[in-house]
Order: sequence, then structure tokens, then C-alpha cells
Amino acid sequence: MNTIYPYLYTRGAFLKKKLLQGQDYERLLKMELPEIIKFLGETDYRKAIDELALSLSGVDLMEAALNRGLADFFRRIRGFADMQSRFIL
Repeated sequence: MNTIYPYLYTRGAFLKKKLLQGQDYERLLKMELPEIIKFLGETDYRKAIDELALSLSGVDLMEAALNRGLADFFRRIRGFADMQSRFIL
């Protein structure tokens, strides 16, 4: 067994906690768009919101920030992986 797999799992599990959780989605469904963007700005999506707010607004801002956050998540996981593990990812 490749010894990097448990390491990747642990790092991935830690990073996964920074993504939006089920209860967050339930809260978001009850919010208006400005409230959603404010909520995202108070999470790990803050950097993306701050950067993207210069050129985007509304739904486009929210979608781009969420996409960037997810892409950053996978980029970080890939950065931890060796070549064999990257193939699986």
C-alpha cells in the first residue's frame, strides 16, 4: 500500500471541513442573494469574494467564488499527492 494515501485522506478530510456543509446549504436557501454573498464572505470563500467583487456582482459573483473555492480545494489536494496518487485524483 502506498503510504501517501492515509496522508492524503487526512489532509482531504481537514480541507473538506472548510467547504460548505449540508446545514450551510439549508441556511443559504432561506437567504436573499446579498445575504448569501455576505455569508460566503465570512467563510474561507472570503478571499475569492474580495477578489472577484471588483469585476463581478450578484449571482455571477457567488457562482465564481464557489467555483474558485472548489477548484482551490482540488488544487491543494493535488499538490499533496505524489505522481501515482495524482493519477487517481
